[in-house]
Parts: sequence; structure tokens; C-alpha cells
Amino acid sequence: MKKKIFLILLSIVLLFTDINKIAIPYLGLVMVYMYYKFYNKQYNEIVLALTFFGYSFFILLNKVTGLPNIGLIFAMLLAVFLIRLMTGWEPAKKLKLAIFPYNLMLYAFFGLILFAMTKTELGDYQVFKIQLWITWAAILFASLHCYDDHINHFNFEEFLIISFYLFVPQFTLAADDGGVSLSPIQTWRTYSVLDDGIRGHEYDIITATRIAGIGMLAFLCHLLDFSVKKIYLFFLMSFFVIVMIICQTRQSLAAIIIPILILLYFNFFKQQKSNFNTFIGIVLVLASVTYYLNYLNANNVESRLVENADGDSEEGTGREEIYAAAKAYIAENPTNIGFGNYVSVVGGADYPHNIFLEIMLEEGYVAVLVLICIVGFIFIEVFKLIISPQSPGKLELFAILATLYFLGLAQFSVDIARNQTFFYTFALFLSLKNKRLKELALN
Repeated sequence: MKKKIFLILLSIVLLFTDINKIAIPYLGLVMVYMYYKFYNKQYNEIVLALTFFGYSFFILLNKVTGLPNIGLIFAMLLAVFLIRLMTGWEPAKKLKLAIFPYNLMLYAFFGLILFAMTKTELGDYQVFKIQLWITWAAILFASLHCYDDHINHFNFEEFLIISFYLFVPQFTLAADDGGVSLSPIQTWRTYSVLDDGIRGHEYDIITATRIAGIGMLAFLCHLLDFSVKKIYLFFLMSFFVIVMIICQTRQSLAAIIIPILILLYFNFFKQQKSNFNTFIGIVLVLASVTYYLNYLNANNVESRLVENADGDSEEGTGREEIYAAAKAYIAENPTNIGFGNYVSVVGGADYPHNIFLEIMLEEGYVAVLVLICIVGFIFIEVFKLIISPQSPGKLELFAILATLYFLGLAQFSVDIARNQTFFYTFALFLSLKNKRLKELALN
């Protein structure tokens, strides 16, 4: 109880505090907490939280040290792996990645990407994209090899708390038009009443909402099966909700719809618990949505999240035109043009923003067929999970929902370098599923 009261008070204080002004103390707080988690051997929770939310945390460390935050994520995961080896952990005890034939499809897909790189006309963007792809691939690969057999005892609530600590520095990038940094509550008051939110104010809305969305999904996985003991988690979740709303990106909300529907199905029909708790959780979520809609109405805001409006920022709009331009280019230039080269032809703003179009442009038809096989495999596993008489564990369910979320995002935004995440979450899901089935067979 003391811990929950502390987290409620801490979240309230952080809501009203400019994180930039307490950067060093906050870094110290998180480092001490992470050391405590290491001491308690909660490695799996740390690894998963670092993989999803390390980018936000290392924004703060990047400001203090100047080191690149993506590189810091990889360095931290590598440090976790090495620390465990030095403290007696044997590689044989790590989570078995039994994911055949999925791994064969991944090898083929990544091999085609590497081949496309050899046909790249190197420029600043192409070099950046290659570096980004390799770095994220290394991060996700390292993360998968840090989990151990104790993942069966994964503490999902502790994972959420660690994720909260790591995510809060995402607000260090928020500032007003004069360049003055804002606290989370000031960020909300400043940008929630604008039709475009924080769009067009030198804030990376795409990355922020990708991270906030997976955080919201994780919290909903735990909170929809509601109990009074979980009330404090709503305070922590509010930071993720604020970022989702002020960024005004519809693709994250679109991508999260199917995972939430599947989550509701499992909570109502598959879990061996009272539906009353789930009903209370849904009522609380709907009450929050109703409050937001009334808030918009009271402030005369035409939010892009609930209105058919594109606003005035001209940031992230016109997907149909972008898709049409990419399809026309494919029809006129059917040959492979190399990894990242399309952007040098049309300009960064007109990049495909769709993983299938991107792969068609840069890797060709064979790579698209391999990608279709991978996506088909994902949906087959989702269907098998839905009709299975057995219920998956919470982490296993979250892994497949996260796969659908990141796969959904890949249809709307960014590039293959950052859209690799759904390959990672699906590999984690398959490994957890195989581990569960083997243990059931033994019993």
C-alpha cells in the first residue's frame, strides 16, 4: 500500500513539474529503482520495458550527455545480458526461441533487405536509414536473447511501473512557441485546446504516439480486469494518455482498435474470472472518453481524433495521395531502386508510409510475397489463439496484441527500420506460446 501511495503522489508531482528542471535527480531516482529491480532479479520486466520505452527515457540522458538515445538502448540491453552472465546466469537458461518456420521467413526477408542495400545510391538519408535499421535490429535481437525461463512469473504490474518511469522523460521535448519547456500538465493545457494539438510545434509526434500507444495497450491489458487495488495505475497511465491526445495522430488510435476488441473478447469470454470486474474497467474507460468529448465541446476544439478534420499543420495528412503516388511510381518504374532511394526521388514528406508499398519499392516482389507470408502466419496464430480452449498468459496475450498494434501502425507511418517491432513481438509471442504448450504437455 505504501508503494502505491508513493506512486500516486509521485505521479501528481511529476504532472506539475518541468522534467527538464529535475533531470539529474530524476535520472538518479530511475537508476536507483532499476538497481533495486536488478537486485530482485526482475530482469524480464526490465528488458521488455527498456525495449518499448527506453527511447523515451534516453531522451533525457541524451540531453544530459549528448549520447544518441537509440545507441543507449542497445548498450543498456547489452549491459543487462553481460551483468547476468557475470552473476552466474547460464545461456542455457534463457527463453528458448523455438519459432520455426517463422525464423526462416525472417532470414529470407532480412536477406532481401540486405541485398537491396547493395543497390542503394548512398546519400545522407540512405545512410541514416541503414544505420537506423541495423541499430533497431540489434536492439530487438539483443532483447529477445535477454529473457529467461522465469518469464512464466513475469510481474506485469511491475512492468507497467518501470514503463511509467521510463516514459515520463518524453515530456522533456514539449515546449511552448517561445521555446520554454513545459510540465506535463502545462503541455496538456497548452495543446489539448488546439485543433492540431502539438502538431507543427517541432515535436516528434509519430515516435511519441507509437510509444504512448503501446503503453496504453499494456495498461489496458491489466486494467480492464479491474480491481480497486489497481486504481493507482490510472495515475501512471495518464502520462501516456496526454501524449496520445496532444499529438493528434489518428493512425495510433486506428492501430489499437483491433487489439482492444480482442482484449475485450478474452476478458469477457476466455478468462476464468468474474465479468463484473471487466465491466467496471470498461465503464471507467468509457467515462474517461466521455469526459474528453465534453472537454472538447466546452473548449470548441475540432480534434483530429474525433472529427473529420486535417487541421492547419499540414503534418501527416494526405495519406491517399501519398499511396497513389507510390503506386504510380511502381507502375512506371517496376525495377528495384534500392534501400531508401525512393525518398530521394519524391521527397521525405511523400514517403510511402505503408510497409507493403515500401517493400515493393525498395526490395521488390519476392520480398513482398515473403512479407505477406509472415503477416498471414500472424493472423493464423491470432485465429488459433481465439478459438483455443486454453487461455494465454497475460504477457503472451500482450505480445500478440502488441504485434497487431505495430503491424497496424506499419500500414500508416514511418519506415521498415522502425516497423521491425512487430517481428520482435511476434517472435516473443511464439516463444511464450511454445513454452506454455510444452509445459502443459509435461503436466
